[in-house]
Amino acid sequence: MHEDTCGVCFGNLEELNGAIELPCSCKVPYCQRCWDRTLATSLSNVGLPRCPSCREVIRVDYDASEGRLVFSRVADATVRFENWLETLDDILRQHSVQRCDEGFKFIARTQSGKLTKLFVMFAFQETWAKAKGSLWPLLEGKRPSPSGDWFVLNHLGEEVHYPREPAEEEFPVQVRYPKLVEHPMTELDANSFPLTLTFKEYVLNLEMPRGGEVSGGSVSQTFEVDEGRLLVREDVGMARKWKDQTTGVCLHPGDRILEVNGLQDVELIWEQLGCEELLKVRLQQQGSIFKTDVYNAQDDMRNRLQRQAKPRQQELLRRREHCEGAQSCVCGGELELLPLRQRVSLLVDQHGFLEYAGKRFSVDDLIAMSVRAQTELVLSMASCDLRPVPSTHPRGETMDLSEWCQHHPPRAVLRRVCPVLQHLLRKCRKREAGELGDW
Repeated sequence: MHEDTCGVCFGNLEELNGAIELPCSCKVPYCQRCWDRTLATSLSNVGLPRCPSCREVIRVDYDASEGRLVFSRVADATVRFENWLETLDDILRQHSVQRCDEGFKFIARTQSGKLTKLFVMFAFQETWAKAKGSLWPLLEGKRPSPSGDWFVLNHLGEEVHYPREPAEEEFPVQVRYPKLVEHPMTELDANSFPLTLTFKEYVLNLEMPRGGEVSGGSVSQTFEVDEGRLLVREDVGMARKWKDQTTGVCLHPGDRILEVNGLQDVELIWEQLGCEELLKVRLQQQGSIFKTDVYNAQDDMRNRLQRQAKPRQQELLRRREHCEGAQSCVCGGELELLPLRQRVSLLVDQHGFLEYAGKRFSVDDLIAMSVRAQTELVLSMASCDLRPVPSTHPRGETMDLSEWCQHHPPRAVLRRVCPVLQHLLRKCRKREAGELGDW
């Protein structure tokens, strides 16, 4: 394959604005369009954006200062079939992680991207609100087994032994089953390999760049202390300068620094970051390491990209306000003229469905999702305008607007929400004209 040819569409890279800078060690060149499409396809199929060549998981951030997406490696490792257990243990030791930390500090996937459980069947966090002094009966209800087979760790890092119930101040507690993880609980054949380990907590060996690229002054631009925790600031460009030259993994916005050169005190860590050239950093990445579902409003990647892109969006909106005749979309505004159902119909296939992450959505499903999103926006903007709706609840009770929207079809919701939105717009116009005070 020629270096001036895209590895997917075989187009001339010079005519396609050049090859993108790959975050992984692959040598296959890609144009921007094909790279974006392959990541989106991988995200849709397995819930993770992965490189089309090496299948490494790729992290996506938005750099508002440069106005573009930035791709980087995450802390993962590949385990081949030959002597896989010994290789896995070596990798875990490199990151100061143990087998029993599966589900909390690392997870494993087969070559198909499917999550597999190697040593731990259950790993989750339990709160006092759910346990309420009866943690052990609650665990037995999840899996009929002797309570002594469960491993419980309070938030102080101390083990809670059966049958003592942890006190309220010990919550939240981490729960694991089984307690002993000496042998793998899953039989894997050669078709399951290579395994991919993804780490929530891991170790980076950072070398201070020479020439003043990262200095004591920029330490304060990269890190911040929040409630006694040392975190990486929401500056993608600065965080990328701190990179492990061996693995290619860099710091990411929101990462929590747990330890530097064996020191865990925040003040001592800050001193190390500013004066030491070689740094052994143990950190915890922000968000979930499990699959991504961009249709879930609580999804970490979705919320992170929205948060990172918001300053750029606000800047573009301010520019648009001062430009007469500016269009809000590449379609020139034509799409906004189409009815909602006709617009949504452009998203589905010939059978009337949109498939994403193993789920199928019909036109009605997508319209309902769009209406709910618009309704939530209106409700958040107009909480003072949500008077009780003169309609009957299934239980015969009076409902407010938010409850009413959940019990009626999208068309009825639109009829009710649109007047509220129009009322808000009228208020905004009056306020801009000075006819309305604070409201």
